[in-house]
Amino acid sequence: MKLSKMFLSSLSAIPVVILSFNTALDPGRLNGDDGWGDFTGRIIVDGTVPKPADLVLDKDADYCRARGETFTDRSILVGENGGLQHVYVMMLLKRGADPPKVHPSYDEGLTKKIVLNNKKCRFEPQAVFLRVGQPIELKNDDAIGHNCHITTFANEENINLGAGATVDLTLDTPDRIPGVVKCDIHTWMEALIIVRQEPYVAITDSDGKFSIKNIPEGNWTFQFWHKRVGYMRELKKDGETFLGRRGEFEVTIKPNEALDLGELRFQSTDFKKR
Repeated sequence: MKLSKMFLSSLSAIPVVILSFNTALDPGRLNGDDGWGDFTGRIIVDGTVPKPADLVLDKDADYCRARGETFTDRSILVGENGGLQHVYVMMLLKRGADPPKVHPSYDEGLTKKIVLNNKKCRFEPQAVFLRVGQPIELKNDDAIGHNCHITTFANEENINLGAGATVDLTLDTPDRIPGVVKCDIHTWMEALIIVRQEPYVAITDSDGKFSIKNIPEGNWTFQFWHKRVGYMRELKKDGETFLGRRGEFEVTIKPNEALDLGELRFQSTDFKKR
């Protein structure tokens, strides 16, 4: 499965909104360094969320169902308080632009291994982010064979994993948007993945929250992307849409302050049907 190149066409020159709702950080939070700030917020779904469809288990169904899992579509996960999980919040750089400075707090993470597990006939976690050259371990906890077929616009790997097997690899080309990991043996198994050079990416948690720490001060553009939406241009702040057509907007990061967007709201009727 290859992603269409239309997703990666050059950005048009469009107006953006510069947001700046900063609060002071705890003194010394950034180890005494100047010139770095944080970016946080929460994404909430308004309205009735579409009922998840049952998945078709066309291989090893008895084994998989015996693990106690309920096999329904997990592409839209909304918490008890309305938070939307697995939204990618990503720094957007123009083609050919100089990369941002990277705070030393990210140095250790570059060598930290990301684990993507085939467990109970699911991928865990369901959405991952890693940096160029950062190791990822593909793991199979199940007693049956799986494979991890990684397909992004810039990267492709197809790794077979026998029962209990692990394989380590790195992905060396940055992506513009997330791609997919599928098991070609068990076609319902799917996860999301993105590879970036810079560390300024977050994935919303089960409460819809995101946090990106230690961003260089200045004006930066970020995007919101979700699997069942694509670019989240219909996202609203205080009842008003504020994003460009590719889900982008510009924020001002101030030294030793946190930019908190608060609650951003998305209408459930704007999810794409499957």
